Amino acid sequence: MVVPFHVSSRVVSSGQVTVGAGAGFVLLLGSTTATVPAVYSGALLVAAAFVVGPSVTLGGAAGVVIHDLFRGAVGPWTAELAVWLLAFAGVVAWLDSDDSPDAPAWGAGSRLLACAVAGVYATAAAAWFAMVLGGERFYASGMDFLPGVLVVAVVGALAGGRFRETVPSLFEADAGRDPGLADPDSGTTRTRRFDRRRGAALLGLLAIGVLWLVGAMGLDAFAHDLALFDSETQLRNYAGTLFGTGTAFATAGASVLVWVYRYGDLVVRLSALLVGCVLLSLRWLVRRRRRPNRGTDTLDRRPTDD
Repeated sequence: MVVPFHVSSRVVSSGQVTVGAGAGFVLLLGSTTATVPAVYSGALLVAAAFVVGPSVTLGGAAGVVIHDLFRGAVGPWTAELAVWLLAFAGVVAWLDSDDSPDAPAWGAGSRLLACAVAGVYATAAAAWFAMVLGGERFYASGMDFLPGVLVVAVVGALAGGRFRETVPSLFEADAGRDPGLADPDSGTTRTRRFDRRRGAALLGLLAIGVLWLVGAMGLDAFAHDLALFDSETQLRNYAGTLFGTGTAFATAGASVLVWVYRYGDLVVRLSALLVGCVLLSLRWLVRRRRRPNRGTDTLDRRPTDD
């Protein structure tokens, strides 16, 4: 319940996708005319996911592509912005996938934390995708989206989420799943409180995302600078001048430089795959350690009249 809507209980709405596509086209057209960075228009499309649902952002990504096709300006930035939109809304939807009635509803602080997690992963994914396409270096591209994350946090997680809570009559279709309301199936009330276990999980996810974004930026820049050396021998000579020779520190420093020179660019290009493997492994470990629900997982072996 990171955001006020439940993705798992809702089928992607074609109407919302259509509206999102139209909104994306209009917003991009306006930003182009007013010479405003397109990331701000994209941020408004992501913010709408906190109020209406991820289908709007899905349509917004289509609107971005349609706009650039209309203007004949399709390029790496088109794909980069579309990936940022899809990744942002996708991570938000993933974090909101728990629809158990006994789970607590989350307030503004929790929504902000979830927005930060989604923003970091979306920014890293978009920057990585642009680098793979050859559009921009990883570190240069990632910085362009950070202002958009701030806009999503203020407009979506704070203002949008608060609007959804204070005007529930506009969202009668989800009234039964509104934070703080009784669940129609269980008769229980989901109170708005901070779940420490989920908070710790979000902080862990945020740490991994920041490590991916900042680590890849730094490694990409470092590998780019070391690539200026014509050969490994030249690099080792530079390492000897920098660290000296004959000590353990000098040997370790030279080894690090050579390793980055050989594999740094490859690690940056495989960073998305590596992070995905880490997240899947952590999810598997969490599920393995989670106790099964004995009330639903065990079979009733009592004899019946049949």
